[in-house]
Amino acid sequence: MVFSSQLMILVGCGAILSWILAVERVPELLNAFLVSTDMSAVTSLVFLNVFLLIAGMFIDTAAAIILFSPLLMAAATNVGIHPLHFSVIMILNLNIGLLTPPLGICLLTAESIAGCELPTLIRALAPFLLVNIIALLIITYIPEISLLLPRYLGIQ
Repeated sequence: MVFSSQLMILVGCGAILSWILAVERVPELLNAFLVSTDMSAVTSLVFLNVFLLIAGMFIDTAAAIILFSPLLMAAATNVGIHPLHFSVIMILNLNIGLLTPPLGICLLTAESIAGCELPTLIRALAPFLLVNIIALLIITYIPEISLLLPRYLGIQ
């Protein structure tokens, strides 16, 4: 019960942050910024990766998808990023956020299950996190990786 209540408090804080971002119209402001700056697709991808990694650290994945995906998808499409490619990038970014503090729900769950201290767990997780970030960079800048199978199957 204690562990579940700790997780629910963290999720609740993330939900409050999501609500504040929605009320303050942060997704609309971000979309307007991306459209107004006239960035290239590569520069936009760098900006979106950084933003989504930070958002994933503080907001639950489901809330972040609901909050950011409609407007960021429109902004990504406007700069020439394929919608499916952007979706894969967004999900991977937010999943990396599940493993990173301060919210890191998966990290805290693993800490409780393993019965070890958080610094020990973070040290053990670091190589896997590094591989995830490298995979994110590869998938981000080589869109054919995320688009190969749908193209092969004739989905898109």
